Order: sequence, then C-alpha cells, then structure tokens
Amino acid sequence: MTLPRTLLIVSAILLVGGCRSLNRELNQALPGFLRADPGKEEMEIFAKVRQSREWSEEDLARQKELFDAAKAALDEGRAEEAGDLFEDYLEQYPSSVYDEAARYSLGESHYLDDDYDAAHEAFRDFAAVYPVSGLGSKVVELQYKMGIEFIEGRRSTFFGIFSQRTSGERILNHVVETFPRSRRAADSQWALGRFAMDEEEDWPKAESAFRFLAEQYKTSEWYEPALFDAAYSTYRQVKGDVYDPLTMKRAEEAFQRYLREAPKGANRTEAEAVLLEVEGLRARQLLNVAEWYLKEGKEYSARFYLAKVRDVYPRSEAAETARELMAEIGPLGTAPRPDEVVPPPENPEAPTTPATPDPTNPSTPASGNGGS
Repeated sequence: MTLPRTLLIVSAILLVGGCRSLNRELNQALPGFLRADPGKEEMEIFAKVRQSREWSEEDLARQKELFDAAKAALDEGRAEEAGDLFEDYLEQYPSSVYDEAARYSLGESHYLDDDYDAAHEAFRDFAAVYPVSGLGSKVVELQYKMGIEFIEGRRSTFFGIFSQRTSGERILNHVVETFPRSRRAADSQWALGRFAMDEEEDWPKAESAFRFLAEQYKTSEWYEPALFDAAYSTYRQVKGDVYDPLTMKRAEEAFQRYLREAPKGANRTEAEAVLLEVEGLRARQLLNVAEWYLKEGKEYSARFYLAKVRDVYPRSEAAETARELMAEIGPLGTAPRPDEVVPPPENPEAPTTPATPDPTNPSTPASGNGGS
C-alpha cells in the first residue's frame, strides 16, 4: 500500500468516527496489521493533539446542547439512550469542555443499563485519560461493585449458563492497579484472594494475593485476616514431610508472623494448631535426614540432625524419636569420620552430602529431604 493511500484511509477513519474511546479511535486509525493497544507515549501524544483543537462559538453551543440532552436522558433513567448520546457526543467533540463529565457519564449510563462490560471499558478509558480526577472515587466505587457481582457469581452471560467471574477478576485487578490508594483497593485485593482460595483452590495464587495485601495495606481491616490466609494458603501447598522443605519453612514462618502480629486475631487457635502440625512435618523431615545418615553408618552427622530435632522442635513426635536414637548412639568423639560433612551451626539448612561418595552406594539425601 502506498503512503498517500495509507494516509487517506487513516484520515477517512478518523473523519467517519465510530470509536467509543480514545484507545479505540487511535487504534482504528491504523491499518489492520498494525492495530494494537496504544502505549502510554502514543496515548499522551494523541491526547495533546486532541486538546490542541480549537472550537468555534457555534461548536461550543452545539456541545452544550448535545451534552445537556444526554445528561437529561441519564437523569431521567433512560440509560440506554443516554449511553448512545454520550458515545455520539464523544465521537463528535473529543476533548471538549465537557469531555471529563461525558466520559464518566458514559460509563455510568452503561452501568445503569446493566451492561457491565461496556461500563468497565468506559471507566478504564476514563482513568487512562484522567488519572487524577474529582470523579475518580465514583469510578472506583462503581468498578468495585461490578467486580464483586461478577466474582461472587451473581452475574452471568449466555442466558445465565456461564459465570463471568473472570470478568470480576479483571475489574478488581484494574481497581488495585489503577487506584492503589483508593478506599476500595484493599477490599478488591481481599476479594481476589478469597476467590482464589474458596472458589479456585489455587493455593499459590491465593498466597500471592494475601501476601500482597498484607504488605501493601497494613492499615486495612483485612491486614490480620490476610496474614492468616497467606499462611494457610502456603500450608495447603505442603505435600508431606519428604517433599520441598522450603514450602514447609515458608508456612512455618508465615504462621509465626501471624501469631506475633495478631495477638488478638480471630484465627489464633487454628493458627497455633496448624503451626504445631507444620513443626511436626519440619521435624520429621530433619529426622529423615538423620535416619539416612544412621543407615549409612555416619553417626556423627546423624547426631547433628537428631540434636536439632530435639532442640528446635521439642513438641513434636519426631523429637521423642530423636532422643531415643541419640541414647542408642551414645557419646561420640569430637570429630566426624573423614568422609562425613555436616552443615556449620550458623547454616543448618545447607544441603548435606558425603565428601567422598561411595560408588557402591550412590543414594544420597536429596537437598536435605532424606532421600529415598
């Protein structure tokens, strides 16, 4: 396609209109193979171009007439008609005196017309053009209400067959990302975490959501519940005492943090019970390592882990087994065998392996999980 022809098509598209928003107007002005969501820089340039237009007195009078008609339709409850009128207005008079109010009212019209997808699209475009606005709190509130209805399954599509909960996630994420200091940001993040936990049972996703909430919104009413739910979501990822010790450690530390920072938390009893279970798993994992060393005849290394089980997790069943095994081993010399290596006391989580592997017995503990 030649350059003059391309420019002609671009100009024709811009003149004809048919775009609901700034994003779409810029996007549709490009050839099909180039269309994509514009970047921040392109949006800023295009907004400046729009704002540089000068309106005649006739234009200003016509703008007021059209805006007032659309606003009257909205105020009188004719939401669908109002939405059409505001769309027409924005296509004819971008960046007018009434642009900010018209963009907000377009989203409100779609909201009242029960077209939440179109409302979200309009509010998203509003936030892109007016990141700081006196109408921002209203935009956030309506976005939050729509997101909650979607994510709680109170709205559906295709004659009520399919839920639109993914739409709820998208809207609530937009609230958190675009209005992070708003009153509804923490509420939205809490709803996202609970959805991942209760509906999806996606424990890594839930853990991430609750950890983000606890770190970013420490003064929120959801802070203490988020600490507990982050710990619980981590705990649900633990596969057992022979699996990833790092997940167990993360769960242990998360419950300890909750108990430390929520002295009057509603979930303290459950947190203490689950922490005791996690400590038992951690102790059992260390005991597995000790028993592996005993099987290999390396009693000095085994005693190191048995002592750790006894001293760090004294409440666990594994601690009692550790004490019994230490009694059976009896006193040891002051140095390990030449082929034994144990972690230094300041780094007891370091992996342990024999310094000189025995070629007749290739099995070794895998990253401290006791091996097989």
